[in-house]
Amino acid sequence: MDQWSLHFLNARGKLDPYLERTRRALERTEARALEFCDPIPLDVIIRISDVPAIPELSVSGSAYDPGRIDITIDPFNPELDRILDQCLDKTIFHEFHHALRWEGPGYGWSLGEALVSEGLAQHFVHQAMDCAPEPWESVLSRDELAPYAEMAAERFDDKSYNHSEWFFLNGKMPRWLGYTLGSHLVGDYLLAHPLASPASLAHEPAQSFSPFLTTLKQVN
Repeated sequence: MDQWSLHFLNARGKLDPYLERTRRALERTEARALEFCDPIPLDVIIRISDVPAIPELSVSGSAYDPGRIDITIDPFNPELDRILDQCLDKTIFHEFHHALRWEGPGYGWSLGEALVSEGLAQHFVHQAMDCAPEPWESVLSRDELAPYAEMAAERFDDKSYNHSEWFFLNGKMPRWLGYTLGSHLVGDYLLAHPLASPASLAHEPAQSFSPFLTTLKQVN
């Protein structure tokens, strides 16, 4: 790999069954990413999960600061061997876009910034590979999203929002609401700007996307 440095947290050998497949995934995703983006130095840390992840995620990731992404493999998932390669690629592409955004405005601290960062990362996965939408991208219909879009528009700049409540399931919000809302928000922006792409928008300020919550607020 040219710019990506791969680090296995494997002192006890738990990653041994997945080493080669993970290396191949990193090689092909870096090569594919370079078709859309300038190279950035990146540490990619691979580890095994100590506890089962949610059933839909055999591979999960995070990107909390510039120049680094973390990928976690769930060996407890009975479907892991069958779906590992595709899940690795999708997770790496998603987290790589977060890393790209960290080179510019960063993930962000407000609700609106989080919606845009997650929406862009999800759309970048589809730019990089041909795959169906994930469950968390379409948990609600556009009509069902309308009241939450209105709420998000009012709280777009709110830095005290509850991330778990909006994006996972920790309160009254529907599970994965933020991911679905962010996906629609960025999708509407892309429809209105056909020359743009998730890769080209990696450093676009979140405020550029906020007017498109108005479209989502309108029930069809």
